[in-house]
Amino acid sequence: MTAPIIRIRSVGPAHASPLAELHSRAFAETGQADWSAASIAATLATPATTARLADVINGVALRDQTSSGFIICRFAGDTAEILTLCVDPKYQRLGLGSALIHSLASIFIGETGALYLEVAATNAKAISFYEKHGFSVQGRRPNYYETTTGRTDAILMARPFAQH
Repeated sequence: MTAPIIRIRSVGPAHASPLAELHSRAFAETGQADWSAASIAATLATPATTARLADVINGVALRDQTSSGFIICRFAGDTAEILTLCVDPKYQRLGLGSALIHSLASIFIGETGALYLEVAATNAKAISFYEKHGFSVQGRRPNYYETTTGRTDAILMARPFAQH
């Protein structure tokens, strides 16, 4: 398959419903709780929060800007936290997650500080993805995430802004 063309664009609270639907599809196999459209809209309405949406526009036919992946990040001083990153399972392994990380990292070129995130300890695919993008384990939060089968720990990860 030819590498797809990926378009990244900023989105806001008005996009909360399709983002919530995408989040549900992306996290279905993990058993983690979904983000509702209301919680996504409220998050995106808070200051210093940004969201980027990835669309595949070539190679995999999508119509009318169908959401295929997104990232939400909050900034605080010289740090930023990825609140969620997800890619529709149909479009995983096409580079959307990487494109979203790179689009966010480009904001910080020349900055000092770090980009943080939490990931479920049971989500080996995500942990491997983040390690590939320069994140390293910084700690653990016991019983942080609610899942359909109980609770699971969060792994805290970070990488410096300057890293590409």
